[in-house]
Amino acid sequence: MLRQQKAYVEGVTVAQEKPEKPFGRSLSDFGRLKPGEQKLLDACRFGNEAILGYDGVPTLAKNNRVVRAEFLRFLLLGGDEKAPIHERGVALRGAFLLGDLDLSGGYIKFKVSLKSCRIGNQFIATNTQFDGDIDLEGSYLGKGLQANFLYCTKSVFLGNGFRSAAEVQFRGARIGGDFNCRGGQLNADKGVSLRAQGMDIFGNAIFDDGFVATGEVQLMDAQIRCNLDFSSGQLKNDFGAALCADRINVQGSIFFRNGFKASGVVRLLGAQIGSNLDCGRGNFDGMADYAIDADRINVNGSVFLKSSFKAFGTVNFNGAKIGCNFDCTGAHFKVQSGFALCVGRSIINGSVFLNHGFSASGTVHMLGTCIGGNLSCIKGDFKAHKGFSLNIETIVVKGAWQMREGLTPVLVNALHAEVAVLDDDVNSWAKGSVLDGFLYKSIAGSNQDLGEKRLAWLRNQYPDHLSNQKFRPRSWRHLQRILREMGYVEDAKKVGVALEEKLYEIGRRGQFLWPKRVREIREFLEGGMTFLTHRVFGLFVGYGYRPFRLVTWMLSVWVICGVLYCIFALPQFNAIAPSDPLVFQNPIYGECQPIQNKKFEKSEKAGVKYAWTSCSKLPGEYSTFSPLFYSLDLLLPVVDLGQENAWGAYIPSSTDDMVEKPIWNLRWGYAVRLLAWFETLFGWMSSLLLVAIISGFSRRNDEE
Repeated sequence: MLRQQKAYVEGVTVAQEKPEKPFGRSLSDFGRLKPGEQKLLDACRFGNEAILGYDGVPTLAKNNRVVRAEFLRFLLLGGDEKAPIHERGVALRGAFLLGDLDLSGGYIKFKVSLKSCRIGNQFIATNTQFDGDIDLEGSYLGKGLQANFLYCTKSVFLGNGFRSAAEVQFRGARIGGDFNCRGGQLNADKGVSLRAQGMDIFGNAIFDDGFVATGEVQLMDAQIRCNLDFSSGQLKNDFGAALCADRINVQGSIFFRNGFKASGVVRLLGAQIGSNLDCGRGNFDGMADYAIDADRINVNGSVFLKSSFKAFGTVNFNGAKIGCNFDCTGAHFKVQSGFALCVGRSIINGSVFLNHGFSASGTVHMLGTCIGGNLSCIKGDFKAHKGFSLNIETIVVKGAWQMREGLTPVLVNALHAEVAVLDDDVNSWAKGSVLDGFLYKSIAGSNQDLGEKRLAWLRNQYPDHLSNQKFRPRSWRHLQRILREMGYVEDAKKVGVALEEKLYEIGRRGQFLWPKRVREIREFLEGGMTFLTHRVFGLFVGYGYRPFRLVTWMLSVWVICGVLYCIFALPQFNAIAPSDPLVFQNPIYGECQPIQNKKFEKSEKAGVKYAWTSCSKLPGEYSTFSPLFYSLDLLLPVVDLGQENAWGAYIPSSTDDMVEKPIWNLRWGYAVRLLAWFETLFGWMSSLLLVAIISGFSRRNDEE
């Protein structure tokens, strides 16, 4: 049906035809208005809010509070010449909307405010453009909201008592201001409560102060130019993830703090965060799954899991990149089995704090992580259900690793770990910790009895690394080198001696294994020789670390042998005589041989006894026998004091005219000869050992 319109052209009235508007775009299409609709129409003309009730969301469709969804759509799309809309927009409170509110593809030029309204049917705003705020605070949506690819130049408000009984969708939507759900409730008992993949928010995304979502909140690939705030909020999903924000990009910070609770996994895989991730005082329950899964997350600021933070389930930050600190001070992690906290293969430019009330019931896993600052485990409590409590295999800490004052000793896997400063209490290490390849540049803390404490530390390491087949000497040698570099030379020597003793104990320095077959005889001889050499080397010079012990041995041998030579030179033994045949065989000196003197019996009865060393007939130019210098001459191979060439063992031949006890003279002479051989060999061996030790010490100092 066409409407007639009159026009005046040169004084002549001409009838023109004008096409009608689409149905629902003219006020006349709605017939008689309901009281609530008339009130809304009048308010829109003056830019006021149409208040249909003050008692919150209506539960019954009372006539004075009912507004048809089609009529509201008519006004939102701009009304017509008989229903003008003020620049302040459409504002409605306490209405009961009948029917579906479908704004798909529409263009709304002003602010939309639907507070404390009940929209029982569908609310659709797909591909809709809003040039003002969208305010649904306190309203109830019975069948959710479909606002996929919506574009709003300002903010969206779904808070302050807002409730949705079905899924709310904002996939691909663009919000020019904030997306504010503070105090709102999204309920989808099974499924997704908020679907906002790829959403682009130029302001903040706010889900704090009592916000509750029952069902999964999806923010995958979303872009948020400011902060994402879940402080004091609550996310619940018994059938999957509570929050899925994989690959989200937040240029500000993400907050899960101040009493935030999550029942279900909080997923932040590959997330990009421009500032901090703050979960202080948050409570995360993974429902037998991950509590937080932030694999490969990138945080330019710090990660805060502190101030009574609680997680029931694994907290995963594997592959993370964190620009500042990773702070778990006072946090509590608990799992039924496995890993409580995973920060493996991560890069943390600041420090890691697992201290001052930190507790983990499960393994703390930090394999391959690089930490630019310190790793602080002071007063931390690490307990694993099975295996290692703290796994820092191949970790690199450029600062200090502090581990002391813990509640219980920690079973640590420090295989190939590297730290700049080791600041620990050896009692904080549980027996069975892995130390193989563990490198540190210095040791801090108390240095009293440092060598003994560290030896006890080494002896308590992983048992397999102390056995013969899998013995790992690197931890021993590294400790020895660091102690020497720090100036604790004596403690370093103790470690070196202890290492050699350990090698002997486990059979790495030869052993006597009686051969059962012929081909094992060679191994028996080689092993036995190695064993004896090693034991002698340890006995005399402390495996090269106690060279002055050899000097003590040499002094002892010198004095003892000198005393024995003095005794053997007495007439009772007469076992030492001149070595020069011209003196020994000269009859002039016959009196000096009391055994061969025929007047021996008379002289003996007269109380006179003769011996070569005390014979007065010897010429004055002949070297006098001195027991101590004779012993020293034998002991020092490169020194000639003249005693060894002038004197020697006296062993009578079988033709000698022995008048008394020839067997005694024979035995004591052999004793002197054996003693001289022993001292000569001991002197050569000792001298060679001293030269080897001194040259080795000099070479080691040159290398260092």
